[in-house]
Amino acid sequence: ATPPNSSNHEVRIPTIFGRRYEIFWRDSLNGGFWSPFASTNAGVWWETSPVPTNRAFVDDEGANTTGGTPVTGQRFYKVRVSR
Repeated sequence: ATPPNSSNHEVRIPTIFGRRYEIFWRDSLNGGFWSPFASTNAGVWWETSPVPTNRAFVDDEGANTTGGTPVTGQRFYKVRVSR
C-alpha cells in the first residue's frame, strides 16, 4: 500500500532469470478489478539477469502507469510471474 498524498511509489520485486513479471494495481483491497499499468513498457518485463536480483518499478501516477492519484488515498499492487 502507498501512503496518502504521495505521487511517486517505488516497489521492488525479487526476480529470477527467464521469468516474465507483470504489475497490477487497484485502489482498494476489498474488491474491484486489478488493472495493469497503461504502458507495457512501464509494467511488464522479462528478467534477463542470470543471477537473482531485485527490479524496481515506479508508479508516478502518470499516463504510462496508473493514470492519476488513488481515489481512496491508498494504492495496492500485485505482480504476476510466469515462465
